[in-house]
Amino acid sequence: MRKAAAIGAECFVLDDGWFGKRNNDEAGLGDWTVNKKKLPHGIKGLCRYVHKKGLKFGLWFEPEMVNPDSELFRAHPDYAIQDGAHPASLSRHQLTLDLTKPEVRSYIVNAVEAILKSAPIDFVKWDYNRNMSDLPKNSGSFFHDYILGLYQVVGQITRDFPKVLFENCASGGNRCDLGMLSYFAQTWVSDDTDSFERAKIQDGMILGYPLSVMSNHVAAKTSGQMLRKTSFDSKFDVACLGILGYELDLGAVTKRELQSFKDQIAFYKAHREVCQFGTYEQLSTFDDSSFSTKEAHNTKEAVVSRTVGICRPCPSQESLFALGLDPNADYHYEIRHEEIDLRRFGTIMNYVLPIHLKEDGALLNFLSKFKTMPSETLVGEMSGAGLMGGGVKFPQLWNGTNYNEKVSLMGDFGSRLYLLSRK
Repeated sequence: MRKAAAIGAECFVLDDGWFGKRNNDEAGLGDWTVNKKKLPHGIKGLCRYVHKKGLKFGLWFEPEMVNPDSELFRAHPDYAIQDGAHPASLSRHQLTLDLTKPEVRSYIVNAVEAILKSAPIDFVKWDYNRNMSDLPKNSGSFFHDYILGLYQVVGQITRDFPKVLFENCASGGNRCDLGMLSYFAQTWVSDDTDSFERAKIQDGMILGYPLSVMSNHVAAKTSGQMLRKTSFDSKFDVACLGILGYELDLGAVTKRELQSFKDQIAFYKAHREVCQFGTYEQLSTFDDSSFSTKEAHNTKEAVVSRTVGICRPCPSQESLFALGLDPNADYHYEIRHEEIDLRRFGTIMNYVLPIHLKEDGALLNFLSKFKTMPSETLVGEMSGAGLMGGGVKFPQLWNGTNYNEKVSLMGDFGSRLYLLSRK
């Protein structure tokens, strides 16, 4: 938490596991009482500690769900959706509560509000992690009635706690719609935090929703969904268009990486008005290009995010351009500085080093914790008309030899970020 404050984070969110007998995902869901063994000073004590560190405090809930191994289900098995003819279908070891029933809605409101009243909580992530099943017989209107019940619940809670920021989540963005956004100001775009996949997901989501409702995170280098490894810089270059967050273990990263996070957050804060609230332009997608290129702009500046798919030999040289600029104004353009991991170069490094390094050797792994290579440079000035026309050539993509400041080593699924500031 101290590290989070030091890098410039604004809110610490406590995830699943703080309640009931929730020692794994098989028990405790539905019992929204604080586990005092884990939090001896309760949510209130933790909240005060977080606030003293200069951070806001957020809390995770999944109020529409219940584990069969819970006090709630043992007392009220009728609260869960069941068809009465078959054994209940478990998913993630949980069942869905029946929000068409007034007593269930009352339970959820009372349980959630009791926690929110117990401490000065600033943020709530409202999750929903399984599909609905086991519908009652003659249930033609059940889905409709369920959603109306849900709107009653979230409407009551958000009215009672207007200063709490609520984030909608349903295994990611599965329930992102105008109905939920009538109650919750933002939505978690997807549980898939692989930056390449997120670039495609955000391409689609932006067709219907503004940047200001899209919650995006920088997560571990190796994606838990795809087991694909991309750099923290590439992850930031995608996540920064929207509401930026970080979900990873800050205790498991190097000092250099912590400094990188600090620099990323400082960039985001300096340009938050355009990154979170700017006008969005889709410059290219993977459907018609090797790149997904996005832009957010306002009257003062523009940010362009560019993500590559699979790199090819002998790549063409493309141009940085933008839309929505003032054609009569001059702009300063500059790439956001990034660091390249030494291990990206493999055995090629041995052509310029006085010693021989093994590609996966301990020495190279050790050196990479302290030394990186700078990314390419791109800086200059051009008129708005020029940038909206032919633009300025990107540095040549890596083509197997001669790495320097005029060569871009993006690599497969890499990203870059460019800032265009009106003079």
